[in-house]
Amino acid sequence: GVIPRTVIGLRGVLSAPFFHGNWNHLFTNTPFFIVMGIILSVRSVVDYLITWIFAQLIGCFGIWVIGKDHTSHIGSSIIILGFFGSIVARVCFDRSLLSLILSIIILILYGSIVLVFFPSSTYSWEGHVFGCVGGILAAFCLSKRNTIVALLPCECSKNSIEDKNDREKIESKESELENVSNPLQDIYLDSWDENSSQIN
Repeated sequence: GVIPRTVIGLRGVLSAPFFHGNWNHLFTNTPFFIVMGIILSVRSVVDYLITWIFAQLIGCFGIWVIGKDHTSHIGSSIIILGFFGSIVARVCFDRSLLSLILSIIILILYGSIVLVFFPSSTYSWEGHVFGCVGGILAAFCLSKRNTIVALLPCECSKNSIEDKNDREKIESKESELENVSNPLQDIYLDSWDENSSQIN
């Protein structure tokens, strides 16, 4: 597990969510993990995976920084609270109907889970708090995903190439239009030539 402020305790950053103290601990967390994971996956598997990564890394590092000395923190509740925070917070960032519906569902089913944010000696409240923070940050990043992708160098280059191609197409069309003769103009010129001939 994560052992605060020890070098060996950093191993838990990658492994802590996969270990539990006993079968009761595992069976208590499993339904929350499955249901919240399914609700989060309604959007996409990418949202699910990114939220997991944010919750685990931020949650475990948070424990390592502020957790009590000589304690070992384990359990998937770090990820569960990350899922919870992401689902509830997403509605604040993208304000979509889907986000609102999912947020209401999760609050109705598991709204009382916020009680585990309060300090206690019976569970890792630090992991719950920082796991939720990780989920909220994941929700923010996912809601801004299109903006972030558009700012990437490769995407900017792609857009520049597309803009250049569009300009070339427009210039080509303008050139074609300039080369197309105007029938009315031709008739007018022919008529002018005839009148000029009669006058002469």
